[in-house]
Amino acid sequence: MIASPIRLTSLLHDLQPNDFKLHLGKLSPSGDHPLDQYLQNRENWKGWHVWKGSKNDWTRPLIFSLIQMRDDPNTYLFGGVFRVTGRHQDHYEIEKDSLYAEWEARLIVRFPSRPGMRGRAFYFERFVDDMTVERVLSSPLDFATFPGFYAFRMTFFELRAIWKANRTDWSIPLSTVGGIYHILDRSSGKSYVGSAYGHGGFWQRWGSYFATGHGGNVGLRALLDEMGLDHATQQFQISVLETLPVSLDPEAVIQRESHWKEVLGSRPHGLNRN
Repeated sequence: MIASPIRLTSLLHDLQPNDFKLHLGKLSPSGDHPLDQYLQNRENWKGWHVWKGSKNDWTRPLIFSLIQMRDDPNTYLFGGVFRVTGRHQDHYEIEKDSLYAEWEARLIVRFPSRPGMRGRAFYFERFVDDMTVERVLSSPLDFATFPGFYAFRMTFFELRAIWKANRTDWSIPLSTVGGIYHILDRSSGKSYVGSAYGHGGFWQRWGSYFATGHGGNVGLRALLDEMGLDHATQQFQISVLETLPVSLDPEAVIQRESHWKEVLGSRPHGLNRN
């Protein structure tokens, strides 16, 4: 027998929805994802509440903040409760409230999207009964720790967030070695093989991709001109094929790059143009 979903109000049994406005943090028009902002720096996430546009969003004393997950748009991470302490023409003053602090970054809520729900602020009592507990994490959500050079396959979207946060458990190993990397376009199955050498290794080379999506490569640039930058952040998956010393002669690295292009057929059947 399948158990009935647990309502959010059953877990937070003393919740008074009329005291709150609901904040749904979603992907911004500029491409910033709230989950990345939250994991990089809690102050970044707090800043998503401070901006005040033409509408007076925060008309209640408290804000119940939910952060949309990347893998399922109908699930949200609980990002804490904020108290509104001031309202000005172009911004709000807010401070973190300790209410439900034990659930922050651990509670994941399922809330199916409703047609026509636009904006960020909503009257909480209108939607709280539709929210159920998806799962509760044993510890607060954080970036994945570096698993080793050959043990990860991450989208640009995920890896870019780690790069922006400059997580030392990732940046130190990936900046001290170079080698050959693989980019998979998951939507087409096509491969791109590239190389990193010299100062900064993989970490520095990948930084150019996170800025442009194509890192200056002709084939990737042509694809993104057609599909848009979001195609890179959502569909490109990056992994390491081979590690090499950053001090190795560039010609030797390029020879290994050519070897992998032949192995994977990334010239005739993929995204490499040379």
